[in-house]
Amino acid sequence: MNATESIQLALQHSKNFSEALFKDMADQPFARTRPGVGQHAYWLLGHIVVSESFLLDQSLLGKPNRYESWLQYFDFRTASKDQIDGAPSYEDLIEAMGSIRQSTMDHLDTLSDGDLDKPCCEASENRPTFQSVGDCLNTISWHMVFHTGQVASARAAAGRDPLFA
Repeated sequence: MNATESIQLALQHSKNFSEALFKDMADQPFARTRPGVGQHAYWLLGHIVVSESFLLDQSLLGKPNRYESWLQYFDFRTASKDQIDGAPSYEDLIEAMGSIRQSTMDHLDTLSDGDLDKPCCEASENRPTFQSVGDCLNTISWHMVFHTGQVASARAAAGRDPLFA
């Protein structure tokens, strides 16, 4: 297995795991990681989408974030609030998660292992984690799984049994 195949596998597994948990929370998207506080699946899902678009569209492709209008709701600096007017629906976020991940996978298919060491478009001293193409792609995978762990906590707080045992 080469490096691009390894990244592809991580991206696919993280999507499959995350998608199952997020879809399971569709009937309770505002259940929080801890009752009354913490983050909920709705915000976490939107945050994953805008973040992956930042890494793919801006950092790797040098294009605008395709979900720029959603940053006001899901940027990492926003508070985890209940859905507000103008924000996308949970179903739209599920669809967007699949769409942005497919775009990431399609871009990865165009890369060789040697391309992974190339610099990102947005690399800077303020973003040392994202210095190379490989850094960005690996971050996409672990970022999704990190936040999906919070969704698992929200499920537990909502009284649900683990989805994966």
